[in-house]
Amino acid sequence: MFWTSLAIVLGVLLSVPRDPSVGPAIAGFLLLGLGVVAYFTNVRLIVFYIQKKVPSVFLKTEKLADGEYLWEKTAGLGIVPRWVSRIGILSYYLLGYAALFLIFALIRWCGTHFLGWAR
Repeated sequence: MFWTSLAIVLGVLLSVPRDPSVGPAIAGFLLLGLGVVAYFTNVRLIVFYIQKKVPSVFLKTEKLADGEYLWEKTAGLGIVPRWVSRIGILSYYLLGYAALFLIFALIRWCGTHFLGWAR
């Protein structure tokens, strides 16, 4: 919620009066960057905790009989802390909000430049 509020405030503060699509676009790119960073942080932390607690799980690289890899069987066993999983969930929220802000900015930009909406 904090990141969403920050993006909205930054979008309003950075809005240029001539082009109303700049503020939401900046907020969207900010959220996109935060979402990508959170996603890759989540992946690296998952790999770190699995290697730390079960180091042999990545040695077997072929698929098991049910079509999954051995490291996928560690889900739900408590190997990865919950806060790491919450970072992954947060990354999806940030990426979703980024998509919304960028779509909104694109609609406003097209409306002001091609449809003659008031600036």
